[in-house]
Amino acid sequence: MKTRLVIALVISLTFNISTAFAEIPTNAVILGDKAYAVELLFDNSYLAELNAQVQQAVAGGYGLYYKLGDAPYKEIFSGQAVADEVIQNWPQITFVDMYGNETTYAAGNGDEILPQIFKLVNIY
Repeated sequence: MKTRLVIALVISLTFNISTAFAEIPTNAVILGDKAYAVELLFDNSYLAELNAQVQQAVAGGYGLYYKLGDAPYKEIFSGQAVADEVIQNWPQITFVDMYGNETTYAAGNGDEILPQIFKLVNIY
């Protein structure tokens, strides 16, 4: 009886736990290969960096986008929703949160790229 209960519990948990897909957080602006929390748009200490990033993105042929709340990604100037094909072609993006912490996401608005903590070395 205990075995059946454990099996039933495992099956239930397996089907009820969803797989998380990481992507650039909401309430962000995407400027080429860098994204910023919206709060940083009002932080004067980021003004020069944001301006430089906009110029670099435009010169590199990248779009400028934003995402607020549950709405889809939109183009900054047109306000039109960004097509999935465009998002899939985004480069690796480094996101800066409102505290200045950086997180890197794989190309195509993919999963968070975790820092490599361990390094394999040969010991003789």
